[in-house]
Amino acid sequence: MLSSNTNYYIYSSSDTIIFYNMGSLNTKPGPNPFEQYLQTKRERAKSMPYSPGKASDFYFLCKEGKIDEVRQILNDEASPSIEKLNQLQPNGSTPLHAATFYNHPEIVKLLLEHNCPRNTLNRYGNTAYDEAQSIEMKNLFLRPESTDRFHETNTTETISVFLSEENVENVNASKTADYIHLFRTQSEIFEYSLNQQTTAMWLKFYNWFSHTFRTFIERDEFHIDGFDLINHPDFQEFLKRSLPEPEKYTQTMQSVNEAQQRNSIEPLITLYTNEKAGFYRPFNHLLAKSSSNTEISEHSCDRYVIEFHIRHQELKQRAYTGTTYRGATLSNNDLIIYRHALDIQPSGVLGFKSFTSTSQDPLIALNFALKTPRNEGQKHVLFIFEIMEASPTIFGISDISKYPQEQEVLILPGNLFIVTKIGEQLHPPITKIYLRHINIPISFTKKIKQTMRSGKRSLL
Repeated sequence: MLSSNTNYYIYSSSDTIIFYNMGSLNTKPGPNPFEQYLQTKRERAKSMPYSPGKASDFYFLCKEGKIDEVRQILNDEASPSIEKLNQLQPNGSTPLHAATFYNHPEIVKLLLEHNCPRNTLNRYGNTAYDEAQSIEMKNLFLRPESTDRFHETNTTETISVFLSEENVENVNASKTADYIHLFRTQSEIFEYSLNQQTTAMWLKFYNWFSHTFRTFIERDEFHIDGFDLINHPDFQEFLKRSLPEPEKYTQTMQSVNEAQQRNSIEPLITLYTNEKAGFYRPFNHLLAKSSSNTEISEHSCDRYVIEFHIRHQELKQRAYTGTTYRGATLSNNDLIIYRHALDIQPSGVLGFKSFTSTSQDPLIALNFALKTPRNEGQKHVLFIFEIMEASPTIFGISDISKYPQEQEVLILPGNLFIVTKIGEQLHPPITKIYLRHINIPISFTKKIKQTMRSGKRSLL
C-alpha cells in the first residue's frame, strides 16, 4: 500500500523505467493559479464602466424575443460575424445573456447553432449559462448526448500501465493488453520528465529566436514560417485527412490563424472544446495510436502538442491544483491491473497518451460514465485525479471553453499518475479509482546539462 516515503518508477520514451523517490506526499494541494486567474477575470468584468440602456439593435431584438428578425440577420451574408453581433454591449451584457435571462429559448438555440461565443462575462461576472432561469434553458447549453467527452471508453488505447517485472506474478503480462509495460531498468533518474521539459525549453527558444532574427536566417530552402502550426505540412495533412468536411476544416484553420495572430494558446484550447469543429476526436485517436505504433507519423499530432509546450508560460497562470474527475468503463480484467498497480511495491505508474478532459464537478463525469451502457464483465468507473502541485501541463479551461459550465480541466499527454486508492460505491454502482499526479520540477541548469549529454550521445 501507499506509504509516506515510497519509491516510484517512471518510464522514458523508450519504455525504460527510471527511478524516482517521491519523498513525503502532500496531503493538501498547493495554491490554485487557475482559480486566482478566474477570480481576477470576474473582478475585472465587474469593475468595468457600463452605460445602462445602451446596446445594439441586435441586442434588443434578442432581449425582446424577435425570432424572425434575429434569424434574418444571422442568415444574411452581409451581416457582421456572430462574434461581433454577440460582443459585450455598453450596458454590460451580450445578446446571448439577454435572450437567456429573458427566457427566449428559440433565440438562444438559434444563436448557439451559429456558434455564438458562450463564455463572455457580463457586468455581474456571469456567463450566459449562469443567467439561465430554468433547467430547460440550461439544457440548451449542454454538450450533445452522443459525445464521450468526459468518459473513457477504451483505456487500453489512451493509458499505459507500467509495472515492475518482479511484481507481475498475479498478472499474466504475456496475455494482457498491449498497454501493460514492464520495468526494464532503473538507471536514469528523472529521464522522462527531464527529456520532456528540456525539449519544451528548446522548442520555445527556437520559436522565439527564429522569428526574432528571421531576416538573418531565412533562406530559399529554409522558411521560418514552415515550422508555424498554420503552415506545418504534417499538421495540414492530418487536417485534410481527418476533417474532409470543408466547414470543419475552415473552423479549425480559423482557430489556428487566430492563435497565431493573437500569439496565444487560447484559440487552440477553444478549438479543442468545439464539438462542431470535430477536431478533438480524430486528433486524440491518432495521438493515442502514434504513442504505441512507431509506423504512424507522430508529427501530424506532435506539432499541435508542441504549441502547448511553446506556450507553457501562458499556461502557468491556468495551472490547476485540486481534484478533477473523469468517467470510464473498465472490464473486470482491467480492474485487476489497476488493483495490482496499487498493491505492489514499487507502485505501478499510469501514463496518459492523449489529451484527457476532466471536470471539477464529479456529477458531470458521473453522468457521462453512467449514460454509457456496460456489457457483462464491465464496471462503471470514476477516475479521481489529485493534483497537488501546479504544473503547466494540467490547466483549467472553463473560461474559454465552448461549454464553460463543464468546469473542464485539461491534462496534456505525458503526465504521470500513481494509483493511491480504489473503492466501491453501491448507489449508483461505481468503482472509484484515485490517481495522484507525479510532478517533477527540473531546474534550468539540469536542462542545459541534459542538452549537452544528449549532444555528446548523438556524436558517438
